[in-house]
Amino acid sequence: MAKKRDRGVSASSSVTIDMTPIIDVVFNLIIFFMVITDMTQQDLEYLILPRATEAGEDEGKDKERLTINIVDPSSRENQERIAKGTMRADWPPIFVDGRQMESLDIMRAWLRRAADPALYPDLDKPLGDGTYPSRKPVLVRCDQGQVFGWVQAVIQYCTFVPGRNPAREKAESPMIYKLEIAVAEKDPQG
Repeated sequence: MAKKRDRGVSASSSVTIDMTPIIDVVFNLIIFFMVITDMTQQDLEYLILPRATEAGEDEGKDKERLTINIVDPSSRENQERIAKGTMRADWPPIFVDGRQMESLDIMRAWLRRAADPALYPDLDKPLGDGTYPSRKPVLVRCDQGQVFGWVQAVIQYCTFVPGRNPAREKAESPMIYKLEIAVAEKDPQG
């Protein structure tokens, strides 16, 4: 019987592996995970929410909900943002869609565009004069280190501002009917 010759790789020759397909697969995986990453929390600033003695669970089902964040400028994270120039200490500590609002009036104008009662009327709640409030709810999130006056100001600017011309208010007000205020989970000692 004839001997078969081993045509395998000799010990002296080197084997090279083409890394291109492996790199392609890795980059495709990176792109895949970037695309499927949940971006629903992108409008939420980092806040330490206050605890509440009575609080209801947020189901987060409302896709039309607008979010307003009131941050604490004295926190370490926000002091770093101020130093970097990504946050201004002389503006209100109010962020909407990741952007700091220059004034309460600018926040109100943004709310009017985002929740315009003419475009998003809540037909179940007529105001009696032929108009309807906006059906879009607003979630107000406030850092526990911030004064509650900012929450009060945001609430006031979501509806009618007292002392202003009623016709002007009807034209400029976002007429928000539903406001939600975020707090941390229930206090176990409460």
